[in-house]
Amino acid sequence: MKKGFTYTEIVIVLFLLIVIGGIILSVIRVQSYFARSRDLKRISDLESLTNVLRIYSQSTSTPDLDGPYLDYRGIDEVWPTVFISVPLEFQSFPSSSCVYGNKIFAVFQTDKNNYLRIDGHGWLPVDFTNLTSLPFSSLPVDPLNNYSRGYYYLYAFRRKPLQFELSAALESKDFKQGGREDKTSTDNGNDPNRFEIGTNLDLIPPFPPPNP
Repeated sequence: MKKGFTYTEIVIVLFLLIVIGGIILSVIRVQSYFARSRDLKRISDLESLTNVLRIYSQSTSTPDLDGPYLDYRGIDEVWPTVFISVPLEFQSFPSSSCVYGNKIFAVFQTDKNNYLRIDGHGWLPVDFTNLTSLPFSSLPVDPLNNYSRGYYYLYAFRRKPLQFELSAALESKDFKQGGREDKTSTDNGNDPNRFEIGTNLDLIPPFPPPNP
C-alpha cells in the first residue's frame, strides 16, 4: 500500500523552499548592491580623472597627454593608442592592436610596478606631479581591473585639437543600456556598452562588452 505525504511533511517542504528562496534572493540583492557600489566608484574615478585632465590641460603651457616617456600616441598621430588600466603581468591584451573601421589602434599596457604612478609611468601616462591639490596619490583603476571579464579603464587622446576620452564598463543592470538609470548608451559616446566621459567621446573604439 502506497503511502502519501502527510500535511506536516508538505508544510515542512514548503517552508524549506521559502527559506532557500529567501537566501537566494538575499544573495542576489547583495551581489547587486556590490555591483552598483563598484559602478559608482567607476563613475567617480572617471569624473575625477576627467577633472584633473582638464585642469592639467588648461594650466600647462604645453600639455603632453601621452606624457614624458611616450611620443606620437594621439589618435591623430603616428601610433594611435588606447591605454588600458590592466598591467601587462596581470593579463595581457590578446593583441598589441585593435581595428575599428579602417583604422588600426595600438593597445598600451604598462607593468605592475608602475601602473598606479602619477608621474607619467602609470597606465594613464600623463605627468600630474606638478599639479597642486591632486585628488589622488595614485592613479585610480577599475575595482575589478580584469581584462578577461571586461572590467577596466580606457584612455585615449587627440593632439590637435587637444581632446581626451576615458571609459569603463558598468556592472549594474540599472546603469547598462536600457536600464532605469542608463549611463552607457545615453552619454553620447560611440560605445553603448561603456560609460564614456571626456572632451571627445568618439576617440576610443568600441571594446568587447563584459562577460555575463
